[in-house]
Formats: sequence, structure tokens, C-alpha cells
Amino acid sequence: MRLALLSILATLATLGSAQAPRLILDPSTSNNELSSFGDSQMNTELTLRLIQEAERTVSRPLEDYSLAQNSLLTTSRDVLANVMNTSLAYRVTGNLKFRDYARRQLLESATYPNWAPNHFLGTAELTLAMAIGYDWLGATLSAQDREIIRKAIVEKGLTPGLEQFKNRADWTRKTTNWSQVCASSLAMGAIAIQKDDKQVAARVLNLAIPCVKRAVSEYKGGGIPSEGPVYWRYGMSFHAMLNRTMVNQFGKFNSVMNDKAFAQTAWYPAYILSPTGKNFNFSDSSDQFAPTPATLELARQTNQPQVAAWTMARVHELLQDSQTWTEEHRLSALFLAWARESASEEATDLPLDRLFDGETDIVTMRGSWSDPETSFVGIKGGKNGVPHGHLDLGSFVFDALGERWALDLGKDSYDLPGYFSSQRYSYYRTGTASQNTLFFGTNQKTNGSSTFKTKLNVAQPSVCLDISKAQSSAQSTVRTFDFLNRSDLMITDSVKGATTNWRWQMVTGAWVTIEGKKAILQQNRKTLVAEIVSSQGTFSLGSTRPSLAIEDQNEGTQMLCVDMPKGTSELKIILRPMPR
Repeated sequence: MRLALLSILATLATLGSAQAPRLILDPSTSNNELSSFGDSQMNTELTLRLIQEAERTVSRPLEDYSLAQNSLLTTSRDVLANVMNTSLAYRVTGNLKFRDYARRQLLESATYPNWAPNHFLGTAELTLAMAIGYDWLGATLSAQDREIIRKAIVEKGLTPGLEQFKNRADWTRKTTNWSQVCASSLAMGAIAIQKDDKQVAARVLNLAIPCVKRAVSEYKGGGIPSEGPVYWRYGMSFHAMLNRTMVNQFGKFNSVMNDKAFAQTAWYPAYILSPTGKNFNFSDSSDQFAPTPATLELARQTNQPQVAAWTMARVHELLQDSQTWTEEHRLSALFLAWARESASEEATDLPLDRLFDGETDIVTMRGSWSDPETSFVGIKGGKNGVPHGHLDLGSFVFDALGERWALDLGKDSYDLPGYFSSQRYSYYRTGTASQNTLFFGTNQKTNGSSTFKTKLNVAQPSVCLDISKAQSSAQSTVRTFDFLNRSDLMITDSVKGATTNWRWQMVTGAWVTIEGKKAILQQNRKTLVAEIVSSQGTFSLGSTRPSLAIEDQNEGTQMLCVDMPKGTSELKIILRPMPR
């Protein structure tokens, strides 16, 4: 019945005056037919979910001007989600209540006194939100409404953006997620109003497009940016929207994703996602996974249909979850627009292990692509001192039996004093004391580095990580990870010439019972045994509580430790999942 209603709505919709979209959507989606988005069961489910989210949006008040710590970012993100959902729902169904909500939000946002350009991420996302509404609703808006919205885009988004370039704001010179988000949003804002304000649009595009293209340097080498998985998703999502826009409007030779590094980074989310459904969450990242439409665009751009198939399998999982979309899902409407790129079935014969190398290096290994209880290892190397990074070289996560046993605590509050400046590494979660690595009583060097040697995609893969340059308390520090039978993890730490005692560390959320050289870890009726198989060392339990009350207190976690003496020594520990 619901599907029949949707078909009727699509047939009866009167969008004869709607223009072909310039931003993100393919021009063929202008005819307001569901079939233009594909006729698969997946697209039907995506359409229903989009309409559900749009219905939820129109039931709520408009987003008003609301600053948080002098930033409009939270409001901007809500406006972007709401305008994208309702505008696309209108294009799909022709239901005027969706268009009317989007129109009212656009006009409301146009009246904001400013878009808080002092924290330009918020300005950028709001510029994109306004540009999407202006473009997708097209001539269904009155001439007066279009002029109000266009003027706001130019005066409160693009003009402050040009000032940012003139004043050489950090993001205009760097290659971080800020560069991708801000420059991509400005470029799409310029393309949206290009026909009406050619001079401003040209000035913006001449600065923004090269800024986005410079970000490719972050992905050179092994296709990994320095900032961690959350910021990969954030920056790449906006990069992908701009790429689809540029290719659609100006042809494939104007792609902003034509470097071979994008073929490698397309696989990044797949390899850092554990069979438990959690990310390998090094740096300022959470372990919560959210799929991004960016991987669909990467799949299309790099001609890798397996990436698209992997993405749509994750989208299927998202659709099975009845919870409403959160801020992390604010671009999920694009799964509907881009879903027809993914016709093939998800591959399960991919290599099980992968090294991604760059400023940050990681290795992930797993026992299977299809078994949710298989073992998974993620190991962190590269350099310290990178944006959003922690002092965590040599740290690892370990999952097995559907549980995470060795976990990364992730980021602390960005509101902590000096979190992004002088006090950053004084906090527990960002310093070495909280990491699953070797701790010599002080933080690793902020300019420390490490090197990987790997033997991957064999029956018994192994990784050797030299972290000697990350600390000054020993002549040599080398960690070796042997993935035994793709089930057990053996960690061998060889330390030479240590001038102080040192500690082997592993943060866990499990209940731990210690029996000398054995530790029995239990959670959710699953068991993992950690065993010291070298002559030195016994297990103990330490606290993960930080020294300051303003920090996250890490409730529900503890530190499994082995204390070792100064001098030269070797410690060998096996983590062994126990089948039920």
C-alpha cells in the first residue's frame, strides 16, 4: 500500500518548472520519478527511510540562530541535514510540505545576523545547506525567495570565504579535513549561484578548487590521512559531493579525485571496521561506525564496484536499525541519490590484511570477512604530533568472539583547556599512559616516529613495529605482532638498554581475574585468556582514571598491566579467544 502511494505521488507530482540540479545529484534526477533513482528493493527501502526522516524533520521547529562557544557548527549541521532530507524528499514525492519546510528553513537561515565566520566550519556547512536548497528546489521557489537566499549565500557564505583566503586562514593553507569541508562547500555554493553571480562564483572557484585538490597530499602513499577515521569520513564526504558536482557539470577531466591515491583510500573504511561493527578508533575518533556516501562516489570514480557493494551492505545494516538518523548520518539521503552505482554483491574474497601508510601508518588483520566472531587486530604506527593524533605509537586493538577486548579510549572533550594547543598531551586520553603500548613513565616524543615491517596475507601474518624513535628511555624498542592461525595474537616486546622500569599496557572493558602469568577476561559470557609465555613478568590491574576531574573518568574500563625492569628484556604475551 505504501509503495503504491509513493508511485501515485511520483506520477501526480507537478515539477515541470523544476530545473536540473547542478549540485551533487545527477541531472537525470530532475524528472521527479522514483525510477530515476533505481527500482531495486534497496532503493525502495531508502526512499521510505528518507521520507520517514523528512516527516520527522517537518514535525519539528525550524533551526534558529544558536551559537555554542561562538560557533554555529551544530546549528549548521542540523540545517544541512534538514534541508537535504526535505528537499530530496520533495524531489522524490512532490509533496509540498517537504518543499515548504525547506523553503522556510532557508529563509530563516538567511535572516541570521551572520554565519559566524570566526569558526568557518559552521559557515561552510550552512553555505552548502543553503546552496543545496537553492539548487534542488530551483524555480519552485519564487523570484523573491531565490533572491533572498542567493544574497545570503553570497554575503554570509562566499564573501567571508574570500576573506578567509585573503587572510590566509589556516585551513586555506593546509590539507586537513577543514580544507576539504570548507573549500568544497564554498565551491558548491559558488556553482549554485554561478548563473546569477558569475564574478563572485569565479573568484571563489579559482581559490576553492585548488585548495581541495591540495588535500590529496594527505592520501599519498598508502591512502591514509593523518587525522583518523572520523575525520576521514568528514573530509571525504564533502570532497565526494564536490567531485560528483564537478564531473556532472564540467566533465570527468574536472574531477577533484583523479589521483591514484583515491583508489587506495576507497578501502580505508572497510579495513578499519572490525567484524564487531566497531572502528579501529585511533586518534580523536570514536569506535562508532557510520557509513558515508563518499565510498559510493569513490567506487564510481575509481571504478571499484566492490567498494560500492561493501558500502551498500553497510547501508542495509543501517536500514535495519530503527533509530532516527543522528548528526553522523546527516548526509545519508545521498545513499538514495547514488545507490544505483552498486549493483554487484559484496565481495568476501578480499585480502584479509592491509597496510595503510602515510604520516599515520596502520595495519589491520582479520580472520574472515564473513564471520562476525572472527579475530581482528588493528595496529597503530607512523608519526606523533599529527592533527588529532595521540601519543600512541605501538598501540593496538583486538577483537574476537564478537567483542572488543583491547580497546582505545578515544578522544576526550574538545572543551578541555588547551586540548588543541599547549595542554593537549597532558590529558590522559591523548598521552601515552592510556594507550595499549609500552609506557616508560613519560609520554612518547611528540616528534616521535616508527617503522613497520610486515608479512601480510599469509597463513600466519606478522607485523614488526620499531618504536625506538618514539621514546628516549631505551636504546631500542620493538613490538612484534604474530596473528597465530588468524585467531590468537602473540605480542613480543623486545627492549634493549632501558634506563627506567617500563610497563606493558592494555585497556579493557572486560571483567578480569588474574592468576599469576594468566589473566582471564570475560564479557557477555565470552572469555579471552591472556598468558605470559616468557620467563619474566606477572599480570596486575591498574586504573584508567585520570588525575583531573574535568577529564572523562573512563568508567567501566581498567588497565591490564605487566611491569618490567630496566635494562634489556623480552616480554611475550598471547591473547587467546576461548571458543564456547
